[in-house]
Amino acid sequence: MNSTLPDDLTAGVTVLVRTYQGVDRIERTLDSIRAQTLSKDLYEVLVVPNGPADGTLDVLRRYRESHPELEIRIVTAPDKGIGLSMNVGIAAARRSYLTVVDDDDQISANFLKTLYQYAAPHCIAHAYLANLDGDGIGFPDYDTYVNRSLVKAIGRTTHPVEAAASMMFNVSKLVWTPYARAVRARENLRFATDVLYWHELVNTFGLKITVLPTNAHAVYYRSLRTDSHSRPASVPYDLAIEARLDVIEALVPIANDPTQYLNEVAQLSIISQAAAMGRYLAEHPDENRRVIDSMSARIINPWVYHHLNRKRARDLVTCYAFLPSNNTSALVAARRVRERGVCVDVVSHQMDGVHGRDVAAGVIVEPFIGNHLSIPGRPTFSQWRGVVEFCAAGMSAIERWEHTRGRSYRSVYSRAMWPSSHVLAALYKVRHPETTWIAEFSDPLSENVEGETRKAGTRDDDALSREIEEGLEAAGHPLPHHLGLLQWIEHIAYALADEIVFTNTLQQQTMLTDIADETLHDRVVEHTRISPHPTLPPEFYQISDVAYPLEPGLTHVAYFGAFYPTRGLTEVTDAIRALPREYRDRLRFHVFTKDPEDLRTELRKASLDDTVITNHYVPYLDFLHLTTLFDCLLVNDARTADTHPVNPYLPSKISDYDGSGRPVWAVVEPGSSLSERKVAYSSVLGDVDGAIAVLKALTGAHVRAGAEVSSSDLLPR
Repeated sequence: MNSTLPDDLTAGVTVLVRTYQGVDRIERTLDSIRAQTLSKDLYEVLVVPNGPADGTLDVLRRYRESHPELEIRIVTAPDKGIGLSMNVGIAAARRSYLTVVDDDDQISANFLKTLYQYAAPHCIAHAYLANLDGDGIGFPDYDTYVNRSLVKAIGRTTHPVEAAASMMFNVSKLVWTPYARAVRARENLRFATDVLYWHELVNTFGLKITVLPTNAHAVYYRSLRTDSHSRPASVPYDLAIEARLDVIEALVPIANDPTQYLNEVAQLSIISQAAAMGRYLAEHPDENRRVIDSMSARIINPWVYHHLNRKRARDLVTCYAFLPSNNTSALVAARRVRERGVCVDVVSHQMDGVHGRDVAAGVIVEPFIGNHLSIPGRPTFSQWRGVVEFCAAGMSAIERWEHTRGRSYRSVYSRAMWPSSHVLAALYKVRHPETTWIAEFSDPLSENVEGETRKAGTRDDDALSREIEEGLEAAGHPLPHHLGLLQWIEHIAYALADEIVFTNTLQQQTMLTDIADETLHDRVVEHTRISPHPTLPPEFYQISDVAYPLEPGLTHVAYFGAFYPTRGLTEVTDAIRALPREYRDRLRFHVFTKDPEDLRTELRKASLDDTVITNHYVPYLDFLHLTTLFDCLLVNDARTADTHPVNPYLPSKISDYDGSGRPVWAVVEPGSSLSERKVAYSSVLGDVDGAIAVLKALTGAHVRAGAEVSSSDLLPR
């Protein structure tokens, strides 16, 4: 670094005082500067008024005439602005070092002398900061965040990371003027111009910080005036959020690059800005969605959300399966949280022993997560001991979070397939009857897809069981003692939840048949909300840029899920096999499934490997992107005609397809919820001719010249 002093600078200190309508206070600031023990010929006072005239210039001129021993220069800025006045002042400085004093603050008598004594071109000399009341009088408070940041570096020259707060403001430090000139303050920022200026200055030149010893008695006295630029009486949204996001976004290039000198400091500064935004949102929770939308439109690090949401969640989520688990239940729960749009604390269980991890999918819900406890251990579906352990660990964390926040949660949302989700939520509801419990069912807990009763462990007569039973009695809905564990868990949600969510009316109808108690039956009907799985906004379908080449001129149909040539989708595979060659040659059927190698072997045996292309399951965001690439997406109903009076299952995949913008082919069971959905193509489970008709309709536009598709082949859309 070149430390040669330019010809237009002389030894000493420029005290830069920027003033905006400071007529009532700047004289007191000048008095403290005039009282410095540093020789008057070693410093100048450079005042930069900006903004509308208020008489400040007259005060300055009279003060200069009254105190000729003090070198006072006045340079006016052409317009209002922190960054502009900073740039005007620095450009006009005539001394080798520069310090900034605000027009409502004061400095101790030894301030300039001591800073100058410790001055060095490649180091910033740093004094201490004490707060005064708004009138700039009274006993100074030295317990400031600045001084706390400086403690471990007292009397030393060190990297700024040991005094990170020094990068958060303009004052109480001395810098070499040539370096200060080399970096311009940004004039378009609405807030924290000083934060970005000092980060860019120190990062550019790799400057160190020299923290003065405490016995130097160099103190900057900051006036806590509530109507100042940095402490307005009321903070509007634009200043509290948008302006801070401007600063965060500007710091991202330093914070994201570990080779940058101020990499760690920039991260800490971003955390500080995010925490301030979080405090605003704690007071204005209805602005949460607006803030998240604004952050999503910017280049913001995902980890910023953690610091934005820390300690401010008013709502709780208990979902045994939750992201980053690569599990349908976890993904739906995350989409529910996003759909609601409020900050939540989450209790879940690690699912690595059952499902893989999809960390990238966290982008769906990261903006809305405060605390998240993922309880370690082996996942258990319906063993009572596992339920007890999950509830104990979960409630312990919840109570810690409540203690930190100083209040209970206003709502708790739970989602099952994994039954423990509802038990922990029920326990919280029993202990906090005023809290709203939202309980969602994916499918019936007590019955499997074949309509058979699921095998489950037994419920012990222990503290957890008794506490929930007492809560049921207090709510006026004691349950029969003969209920099996999974049926009991269903019923505690029926009895205690304030809102019971089903994905479709047939699911509700099926589960209601198991309720013998008429009063409880009526309660479920009264508290039900029918809500299909949420569909993510279009931008989530473009986050991934996964490449999947598709041969041009052909019709490409995609299916995501379990696929067997001999069962499950036999009407589709039989239809492909029976399809006339001119159609089949123009069709490619892409399957994304769990065991593509095994499927590929079966396809060869069935002579389908020339048409059906197999792939492994892909991460969720890749899946969303891939759905936008194909000519048609296939979804199928579960076969329930032989096991259920009605089909209670609505594939969650259809909600993902809804956001793709691509045509959907639904293979349905008559009367199912899926059969009622409006789709581009539809055929019935087991109907090979219907599937052939759909395939002909899909490939008709690509059949070679001379081939025709009869009108009877085309299905109504």
